Amino acid sequence: KSESSGSVEKVEAISDSWTHTCTQDAQKKDEAVSVVYQALETSSVQPPIKDIYGWPPLARTLWNYWHRLKIRSGILRYRWEAEDGTGTSWPAVVPEKYRHGEFMKQHEDWYGRHRTAEETCELMERKVYWPHWQRDVEVWTYACKQCRHGSGRPPDHGKPPRLKVRVKTVAVQTPHVWQGEESSEEYPLLENGRVPTM
Repeated sequence: KSESSGSVEKVEAISDSWTHTCTQDAQKKDEAVSVVYQALETSSVQPPIKDIYGWPPLARTLWNYWHRLKIRSGILRYRWEAEDGTGTSWPAVVPEKYRHGEFMKQHEDWYGRHRTAEETCELMERKVYWPHWQRDVEVWTYACKQCRHGSGRPPDHGKPPRLKVRVKTVAVQTPHVWQGEESSEEYPLLENGRVPTM
């Protein structure tokens, strides 16, 4: 930990279920994160825009924040800065397959109570990062079946996400709650066409 100009900078611990090697391997296997990881390994200089046309959409989004990205101890990290300038941290860039799990760790507390989207975001912002993560938190919170049915917390779990989403009825496997049973529910679709899995 270092201090300068009254600002404290630190590297946040990897999420509880991750080891250093697991995190590094997952980043290198992720379709979008791996592209940025490899580019940063090659050079710290931001690639010209003509070189990123073939990159996945989320990789191009990360390219826009190139000045905030750095590989530290083998892990691709994003520099987060407090709005009041009191601190800086370097959360890991989370591969897609782990994002919902990271959300659920902060959305549900030790007693099974489900937090609002705003509360969840406050807990996550220093610990993990991926493009559009705050939007995903809002969508996942709004789609949470336990919140909607009142078993997780009272109905005031949060306002509908502040974005336009397409809604259709689909059959979704929900192994996190029902161990593989299928149910048909109306879910808001994410930008990539996927349904939030709760």
